[in-house]
Order: sequence, then C-alpha cells, then structure tokens
Amino acid sequence: MPTKSNLLFAGDTHGNLLVFDAKSGSLLRSIDAGGALNSGLISYAVADVQYVAAAAGGGTENPSTIAGPLRVAVYGLHASGKPKVVTLPRLEPSPGIGQTQGRALFLAVCSQCHEATGKGSSAPPITRQSQLANPTLLKEFLATVPPPMPRLYPGVLEENEVEMVADFLRTNIFKCGPQEPQSCKAPEKPTSGGTKAWRDIYSVLTSPRCINCHTVESPKLATFPNSANNSTYPQDYPRQDDDRHPHYFGVLRGDTIRFRTAEKTGFVRPGIGTHFERCTFCHGSANDPVTGIPGTTNPDLNPGKPFWLMAPASMAWESAPGVPLSGSQLCASPKNKKLNGKRDPNDLLMHMEHEPLVLWAFNPGVHPNGEARTTPPLNHAELIEAFKQWIAEGTPCPDARN
Repeated sequence: MPTKSNLLFAGDTHGNLLVFDAKSGSLLRSIDAGGALNSGLISYAVADVQYVAAAAGGGTENPSTIAGPLRVAVYGLHASGKPKVVTLPRLEPSPGIGQTQGRALFLAVCSQCHEATGKGSSAPPITRQSQLANPTLLKEFLATVPPPMPRLYPGVLEENEVEMVADFLRTNIFKCGPQEPQSCKAPEKPTSGGTKAWRDIYSVLTSPRCINCHTVESPKLATFPNSANNSTYPQDYPRQDDDRHPHYFGVLRGDTIRFRTAEKTGFVRPGIGTHFERCTFCHGSANDPVTGIPGTTNPDLNPGKPFWLMAPASMAWESAPGVPLSGSQLCASPKNKKLNGKRDPNDLLMHMEHEPLVLWAFNPGVHPNGEARTTPPLNHAELIEAFKQWIAEGTPCPDARN
C-alpha cells in the first residue's frame, strides 16, 4: 500500500507490518501486529496525522502458525497520547434453518480448506481422523498443529466452540455409533499372556513406534483420492504418535514394490505410498530436528539415501483398524513363512538386530514441537535378549484366550 507520505506499507503471514521507503525500497521498520496479516491495509489521516489500520489474525489458507483472533490494529505516524482500545461484540456464525451451531462453526472455519463433508479440497481430507470427535483431542490438535494449517485455538475458536465442532464431527463427519465407518474410540492398550520373553516382545511390537506401520486396511472408508476417475487406492494407511491417530495429509500404503529380504530368504511387498505422495517425498535419510519428520537410510542398499517404507499388508498386526492382534494371534503372524518372506525364527532375530526401520524405533527423533518421541518399553539390547530367550524356549505362543 503506497501512501502520499512516500511510505509503502505491507504485511506478511507471520504477523509483521512492514514499513518501506517508497522511493528506495529500503525497510524502515518491522512491527509485530500479533497475527497474520491476510486481509489488507488502509491508510487515512485525521488532523494531519497519518494512520495505518491492519486486519490481523483470523482463519486463512496461508501457511502461518499465528492465525490468532481476528482484530484490527491501528498505528499512528507521529501521533501522541494513549490509544483508545475499542472492543466490538464478537459476531458468531449464524446457523441456517435446521443447522446446529457446531455445523455453522465448521462451515465458517473449517470447510474452506477441508470441504463441507470433510473430504478435503485445498487441504487433505479429515474423514479418517475420527479421534478428533473427542473434544480434548481436538483442542490439543488445534493448539499444536504445525503449518501450513493455521492455529485456530485458542484464538479464532473459543473453548465451548471447539466442543461444538467436535460434536458436529462426531455426528456428521465421522458418524460415530453402531454403523461408524471407523472406530471413534482411542486404540486400547494391548496385553498378552505367554512366557515373559514373549510378553516383552509383544510389548515392543505393539508399541506405537512399531505397530503404527503394521496396520490393517480400513475397508469401510471411501477410496482415495476423491476424484471419481482416480479413486483406486483403499484407505490403507500408517498411523502416527502415541495416540495412534491415522497419518495426516492423506498418506496411504499406496503402491508396493517387490523387495528382497535382507536375510535373502524371499520377497515381501512393502508400501511406498501413492504415485503422487511417496513416503520419501517427506521422509529423509535422517530424523529432521527442524520439521520433526522421521527418516533413516539403509547402508546395504543406497547408503545416504532415504529409506522409508510401510510394512507389507501381509504383516499387519491389527485385527481391525486401531485394534492390535491378541498375544496368540500376533505370536503366530511373524512365524508364518507365507506372510513374512520365508523367514525362520533366526532370520527374524537377524531382522530385529539389523533392520534400519526397526533400529529407528529406538531412535525416533522429535516431534515438530521439539519434544522427544517415546521409545518402546524395552531398549534394543533388551529386545534382542528377549527374542533370543523366546527362540531358546521354542518360540511358544500363548493360548487363544491371550
């Protein structure tokens, strides 16, 4: 915005009001406006004093972490005196006929990016993120979400409004209840019977760091992407974090490759993602402490290159989406040579000792907020000792009730 005073004003999505010399282009000042500047600037004069008004905050598709509550900040050039702060009543979204307040809020704040049905438009679909039907989890998500999604709470949405949005998600988007396409309950913490060695192994295999990539397909969810001509990928996806929520950004197992086991026993078919969203498009050769995105490499294949795959569908460790196999079921699965690449127990031990993605689970890096990810309940050396003991015992499994 150029002005007659030879000052040029601009704003950015990081919340900076920028003042330039209009002739030279040099930056004269940067002012923290307290929210992303998405809605333009105006300048006016009162009693020969120039003022600049900036609309800051509010929902936006711009990649900023500082959406904040919508406000107008007014700055005066060479003005004197204490400014007068004016607060106007907050205009709530008005529900239409037959609408709930939760639906009105969702349409006003969320649908511009995620579409009115949650199937996604400029932003990924949210239809499989059924954990967000829990108001507590929805608040936590909105308060900590990384870019490019703006921070909507606290700020744009108030606490009671988040609860209303969660209720709308539960009833209209996720359709929680007897016919729900995907469980709205948090995954249960699994337990197993059997020998101590097997119980220790089971505790590691069912920890989020391991089982999040050994998931089963969600057959009741619509295929992806949503285009009628291209909806060919089933909702078969990895999970993330300790709450085991479905991977964000619509990530899928997608295409598979014929992959020879490191033990040279046979072949398996891990997932590499869809053609438009390969795993290695985001996951690099090492954990990224800036973005929080995990990564690793395989020194026996392409040293230094990203190595990130999703476990083969034949090695799913869930009986249903988010539900780990019982102790007896999971014990039988890795021993089934038809499913595991023809590995015997000693081959499995070698896999546990040297596989890069297994080793990653014990060095999983940090979350985007810098907090360290949790590791399995045993360290790697303890897991290997438990595995050796289990082999020495004859790889016994608990009975079908455990």
